[in-house]
Formats: sequence, C-alpha cells, structure tokens
Amino acid sequence: MQVAIQLYTVRDKTAEDMLGTLTRIGEIGYRSVEFAGYGNSEPNAIREAIDKAGIAGFAAHVALARIDDEFDTVVDEMRILGVEHLIVPWLPPDQRNRAGYDHLIETLNKRAPEARDAGLHLGYHNHDFEFIPIDGVFPFDRIAGNTDPALVSLEIDVGWVKYAGQDPVAIIEQHAGRVPLIHAKEEQVDGVAGLPAPGSGPLPWKEIVAAGKAAGAKYLIAEDDHPLDSMKTAQAAFENLTGLVA
Repeated sequence: MQVAIQLYTVRDKTAEDMLGTLTRIGEIGYRSVEFAGYGNSEPNAIREAIDKAGIAGFAAHVALARIDDEFDTVVDEMRILGVEHLIVPWLPPDQRNRAGYDHLIETLNKRAPEARDAGLHLGYHNHDFEFIPIDGVFPFDRIAGNTDPALVSLEIDVGWVKYAGQDPVAIIEQHAGRVPLIHAKEEQVDGVAGLPAPGSGPLPWKEIVAAGKAAGAKYLIAEDDHPLDSMKTAQAAFENLTGLVA
C-alpha cells in the first residue's frame, strides 16, 4: 500500500502555483498524487512537473457533469497526466435525491466500459450524505449494489464514513476487491475549526490499514478538507501514514 495525497488538501497553494506546489509535495516524499482540478495550470505542464518531481498522477477527481458531457476530453486529459483511476468525487446538493443517484448510477454504468477501454478505472468517492437513507436505502448501498464491481470501484473516505455514524473498517471489509483507493481523513467535529492531520486522530488507523491491505487497496490517500496550514498538514500526514503502512 502506497501513501499518496489528494491535492484538494493543498488547494490554496495549487490555485496560486500548481507546478511549484507539486515540486514541494515531491520534496516532502510523496510519490503519488490524486488531482482535484489543475489549479492555475493545465495537463501538459502538470505532467512535465510531476515527471521532473518523480511523482505519479495515479488518480483524479472529475465532476459528474464532465463525465456526462465531456468524456472524450476528460480521457485525453487523463492520458496526458498518466491517470489510472478516474473518480467522481460527489453529487452536488441539488442532485442528492433518488433521481440524482439513479442518474449517477446510469452514468457510471455507461461510462465504466468506455473508461476500461481507454485504460482507466472509473469509481465513486463517498461523503457522509451517501449514508442518509433515501426511500429506506443508503445511496452508498444503492451505488454499490447497482454497478459492476469489476468496472466501478469505491473510493472509501473513512473520515466521512465515521462522521456518518458508520464503521469504516466494516465498510472496507464489506467491499473487498473493489476498494483500490482509501481516503485517509480524520472525522470532522462540528463547531471545531480544522481537522487533525490524517493519521493522527482517534480513528482506528491500524485496523483501517489492515482492512485496506486485506481488501486489495493500493493507495492510502491523505486528505484534509479544512487544514489550518495545508503544507504542514501534508508533511505531517505523510509522516503519519508512512508509519502506518510500513
């Protein structure tokens, strides 16, 4: 299992200097990054920067609307970047209903074979709201149960799973074989600014990592939605998670 970082963690830096931020991420020790947009740059320049820094851009979060409407362009961008895992990061608030999730499932099922043929693996990243029942069923379970496990992966965000009152270890174990990516995030505490650096808080990290390895997860991805200091968080997360996967 390899430690990586979701660049959303350092979005304040990438917005101003994507290429310089990638250099700094490589200096910290990361060898893999997951994209969340391109900051103030574009795919060709980013590929040159990550190659120079010795970093692989193995995954990317891309909005469902782009998967729907700009799929060929997205595929071209992923090829430039060397991305393997193409992840839908969430549903916007106005789509978090039965019709919205049905459309998500339809799109995942439509695009997953096309992604495979392009050398990509399509997946979905959970938040807490996938564990709020709609018509008596968790949207997460609806997604998992109505997509092909061989073609649609589940990127389990353990912080959001825990925030939703669920057991991240059990969720990982339940979906063994289709969880190549795990987001290492601490649980949000309502009313508290910031989050602890990933791997330093009260989540059962040793059990999460063990379950991930047993489930076939290849990447443990540091993410902090609300870092008080994004680069210090990236540094601390790398140290914490590297110790956990050793």
